[in-house]
Amino acid sequence: MKNDLAKLLHGPLGKKLRNLEMTRLNIVRNRTSFWPWTVIFACLSVFSFFCQEQREPAGYVFACALLPLITAGTLRRMKRYLARDFKRETISALLAITADRYVWSPRRFISIEEFKDSMLYGTPDRYSGCDYIEGVHGVTHFRFSHVHAEEKRTVHELDIHGHSRMRTEYYTIFSGIFFSAHCDNRFWGRTLVVPSSHFPERTSRQENFVNLGDPAFNRKFTVISCDHLEARYLLTPEMMDRLLALRTTFGEYRMSFSGGRVRIAIPRYRNLLEPDLNRPFDRTQVEEIHSRLAGIVGIIDDLNLNTRIRKIGHFPLNGSSTLPRLNPWGAPTAAVGTFGAEGHLRMR
Repeated sequence: MKNDLAKLLHGPLGKKLRNLEMTRLNIVRNRTSFWPWTVIFACLSVFSFFCQEQREPAGYVFACALLPLITAGTLRRMKRYLARDFKRETISALLAITADRYVWSPRRFISIEEFKDSMLYGTPDRYSGCDYIEGVHGVTHFRFSHVHAEEKRTVHELDIHGHSRMRTEYYTIFSGIFFSAHCDNRFWGRTLVVPSSHFPERTSRQENFVNLGDPAFNRKFTVISCDHLEARYLLTPEMMDRLLALRTTFGEYRMSFSGGRVRIAIPRYRNLLEPDLNRPFDRTQVEEIHSRLAGIVGIIDDLNLNTRIRKIGHFPLNGSSTLPRLNPWGAPTAAVGTFGAEGHLRMR
């Protein structure tokens, strides 16, 4: 893999990176030259305003504010285009040397339906994302993207006259990598693994909490499930060790087992696939992005999802679930599901 990356950097990608680096340096130079002229223009406008006998403040205020806004908008747009070009040239090439079956879509993202079905963060009121990657690693299908989920809240406040008014604000409930991988097991319940430091204040039922008997794991994670037997089947001592090791790699995260998929939400304010525009576009930065890609896909190996194991067999005899519905975040409750003749989960 290192040899492939070296060949890539010494081949066509290296030339494209040099061209992108020249563009980046031009943006840096423009940034250092635009702002001094903007400040000088604003100072001259204020000086001329006080020198005139008939003053019209509205026009000067508009002129002083317009140029900084134009400058900031121009620089922001140039940076956005540069980051887009960098990812278009780099990510596609890195995925090509990793596996032929990986697909990158810069404008797509994990669907809001899958985000809500994981029940890791409730139901967002505003949802967006980018950099969707899908593929097969070993025998495991996976997909992930950067997503940004927000919740709408109404704030009551008093104006200067003491009158009450309502204001709507959006708060980020999750921003980071949302990873979803197929698992050979078919779960007929839901099991959530959340950091103990993020323990929810509102929970559905006390009997949904699962104590796995591992003090080291219980200090770091809280397990919530509508089926204790299934939770213990999934979270074996080996799996708990793997989850603790994964926490060392990515920091705190949330995880769910539902619908035959393992979903992991890794909070990151900054998109891991975005380049750092304040650093040179060189080999080091490409290797960092390649390492992040390999680390995210490597979750499959970290959790040993490529090992196909036996199915969970304790299906209800009457063909329907009688487990309590899991709703730890106060979101609308989804049905646990029913089983058909083949034992596959079908959502109502």
